[in-house]
Amino acid sequence: MKWSVACALVCVSACLAAEPPAQSDLPRQDLSRMRPDDRTALERLIGTGFAGMGEDAVIVSGPDAGIEVFNTRVAVIQPWSLTDAASQKAVEQVGEGLAGLEDVVLVALHGPEDVNKIKRLLERRGLPGTVVLDSEDRFITPLGLGARGANLIVDRNGAVRYAGVSAGAVSGLVRQLLGEEPDAGKAPSGNVRKLAASAASAAELEQKITDAWVTGDMKAGEALLEAAWTSDATAASTVARQLLNGQMTAQRVLGLEQLARHADVSTLLDVIRKMNSRSERLEMAILVRSLGQRQLDNAESVLTPFVTSRDVYVRQAALYALGDAGTPRLLRMFVGEMRTAPAARDTWSDDDDDRLMSTMFGVAYKLTGLRASTGREYQEWLNLYESSPERAEEAARRSITAANGQPNMLRFGSNEMRTYPGFDLGYQFQRPDPSLIDDRAPRQFVEELDAVCKRAEPVLGRVHAAPIRIYVGDDGGFSALVGNRAVAGQAEVNVIYIRHGPLPTMRAVLARTYGHILQDAMYADQPRWLSDGFALSMSSPESRWTMSTVRSANIDAAVQQGVFRRLIGWGGQATADVRDQENYQLSRLAVDFLRSGPYPAGNTRLRLVMGRISTGMSDREALAEFYAHPDDLDRQILEWLGAP
Repeated sequence: MKWSVACALVCVSACLAAEPPAQSDLPRQDLSRMRPDDRTALERLIGTGFAGMGEDAVIVSGPDAGIEVFNTRVAVIQPWSLTDAASQKAVEQVGEGLAGLEDVVLVALHGPEDVNKIKRLLERRGLPGTVVLDSEDRFITPLGLGARGANLIVDRNGAVRYAGVSAGAVSGLVRQLLGEEPDAGKAPSGNVRKLAASAASAAELEQKITDAWVTGDMKAGEALLEAAWTSDATAASTVARQLLNGQMTAQRVLGLEQLARHADVSTLLDVIRKMNSRSERLEMAILVRSLGQRQLDNAESVLTPFVTSRDVYVRQAALYALGDAGTPRLLRMFVGEMRTAPAARDTWSDDDDDRLMSTMFGVAYKLTGLRASTGREYQEWLNLYESSPERAEEAARRSITAANGQPNMLRFGSNEMRTYPGFDLGYQFQRPDPSLIDDRAPRQFVEELDAVCKRAEPVLGRVHAAPIRIYVGDDGGFSALVGNRAVAGQAEVNVIYIRHGPLPTMRAVLARTYGHILQDAMYADQPRWLSDGFALSMSSPESRWTMSTVRSANIDAAVQQGVFRRLIGWGGQATADVRDQENYQLSRLAVDFLRSGPYPAGNTRLRLVMGRISTGMSDREALAEFYAHPDDLDRQILEWLGAP
């Protein structure tokens, strides 16, 4: 795939374990059938302290001893409802199983209701244990006990040990816990009351976000959730997960981005574990990639299940996360699969196999600092590192810079190139002229590649790109390489061609063409408007679009006619035609709008659009899924620009 840059420059000026404590192997059918967010609400209670019902308990019937404070008794909290005969039967079944056992408390917990209604039902159908009314809803809803099949079992130390177990399994589990001696050294961590209070805050936050959505101010909901991570991270995490598991795509993406930005490792792993590996593969990849931004005590154990995934997007994300860890020994996890580096081959594609291979070489380079052309060289380096890290580090330095401090010389056929961090640089001058070679260029090229990577990070995550080739040619040499006199630069997945000119101009061309390289490293088959628009957006710092900037760029008429209407279907080779030049600017406007417009989580939303297109969906369909119909987007762009 080739991407070109037109001659005319467009001037538009980052204490829970990874899993909850394992429950018994006895049946947990109710929990396994729950919705992901209901299941999560219960599982997070496991291991936390639940010392008793306290003064919140309104006892309707049954003994009151051991209710306010469980002491060293085993407690079963079994919710039920006046209108749910199955829940009443579950209380009866649990009561039968616990009959005759000592040091056991059974709490039949009912949510807010008229106490007289409960008493009238109990006159007709008595329930075992102590019937308690949660009149202020301090437990049922905040703790997730309103879900079908929800219940809790608390051990002698006051810790929740089981949640959501089937009624038939309660008796056996209680007998196990009765066999344990109370141990003051096993004090539970956390407290269900604090969790309940946080859940109440989460419910309030979710309502505020929903209210903002209803009024059309989606950004306000995003700001509320972002701020909540500072004031109440537990509530923010709860809401983000609920949004992710919701029905509205717009809210699901917001939940996804917030979790990727802020959630801890335990939460991320739990969310990923409950995702659908087929329908949510792109979303899983985003969360797996975010693991690399966390402090991982054992990156290998955390990431191995994802590095070995059959899904190319999840696997690539895990490899990039390994690159973040920066430990050279992690190279052993994939070095056996490495073949030839992109820069060592004349042709390279953006298909799945080549993208994964490119990722491996990019991550290997990040982990080791070694510029190698084959997987065998990386394996040999790893063997050296295992015996002598100092010698291996010196070998990595020498793979780029010779002993005299100068770049190493390479040859690809008849082409002579020099090695620099991230690329090999060669000159193709039809008329050799040493005065055309500016020694400042390589250093500035290194700086520019790094700057583009940083600007692309909010959308793509940090891409550990494999080293590429860069050719700079005079008019004759460039035309011989590219064959298109209308462009100033061209990218071909593993190589960039730049027409020689003033250093600032070449640097600007490099920035744009490298934007194509980074996008191709992640996704295939991107439409021209999205590829060029992304590259342009990444080529300079973010700017604020207004109708004034649109007019100064002479694209106001095209904007009024419809940006996406004009761009969707744009194809062909780059030309110097006026319409092509307008389309370049419109494409940047479109990408900047998708990133910074009225839609929350714009960067993640754009990344999902790229992913959907890469998996075979049309750009029109992908936009409609994550944003709106293109006609609606055209109207929204005008509003965003402040058009009258």
